[in-house]
Amino acid sequence: MSLSTSMLHLVRIALSFLVVSALPAPAIAAEYVPGMTCHEVGGFAEAVIVEKSLGDSLKEQISGMRQSIPAYPRTQAALEKIIRSIYANPALRKASPDDVGKAYERACMVLAGP
Repeated sequence: MSLSTSMLHLVRIALSFLVVSALPAPAIAAEYVPGMTCHEVGGFAEAVIVEKSLGDSLKEQISGMRQSIPAYPRTQAALEKIIRSIYANPALRKASPDDVGKAYERACMVLAGP
């Protein structure tokens, strides 16, 4: 590993910490979602939290997502992880949909790299 690669790796770790520290730990499960931009990932997370607040169950959310993108199993798997992490994390109950969306978008950008 070259010095510049090592530094880049350390910067990514530091950025990951900063992104996740914006919400109470362990607030989010950052995922790279094939076929989606980071902005779209953030929008998806924001929509999930809104639907959850309106009473959608975990099962309804996962079923709806699978029906909307049936031919993309890797994308489905990544989005399902996001849905499950949002439903499982009590710290997100107090977070605004906008904050959750931004946190997922930033985490995605860190994972995507330069």
